[in-house]
Amino acid sequence: MLAVRNHFPGRVFRYWYKVAVAFMGIMIKPWAILVLGLTLFIGACGEEEKQLNAAAQWLVEFSKNNPPNKEWIAKNIAVDDQGRVVMDVLVPDQGQVDLIKSRARIEQAHIVRMACPPEDVELWTILSDTQILWINLLEKTTNGLFKPITGSSCRH
Repeated sequence: MLAVRNHFPGRVFRYWYKVAVAFMGIMIKPWAILVLGLTLFIGACGEEEKQLNAAAQWLVEFSKNNPPNKEWIAKNIAVDDQGRVVMDVLVPDQGQVDLIKSRARIEQAHIVRMACPPEDVELWTILSDTQILWINLLEKTTNGLFKPITGSSCRH
């Protein structure tokens, strides 16, 4: 009986050691997959950010020679925290501002799209189908600040 007791703890230890090794082997695989997945995701996010910045830079250069709606002024073009390329456009004519404000929201969205770049320009090959170009129309207030009129996305 004494001999059985001496060997019993060793057998239990070996059994639980094998269980622990097997369990850790299973646990390592999901962690490895998670790390690999996160690495690929972060790499993809970096690529998306590069695309958005390239699109914003392209739009800055394009709007210098091609003002939105021929007479509006592109004031700021940047990538926002929602992952959109945003172009702020000043509508300098107060008559146009009043006309835009008097329209229904759906009509305002169509007016905003008049500031969108044409369909055949390079911008639309830089942006993916899921990336958005957002345009905000602005008016100049009496104290010289800019106030938003409306905004909408450009889709082509």
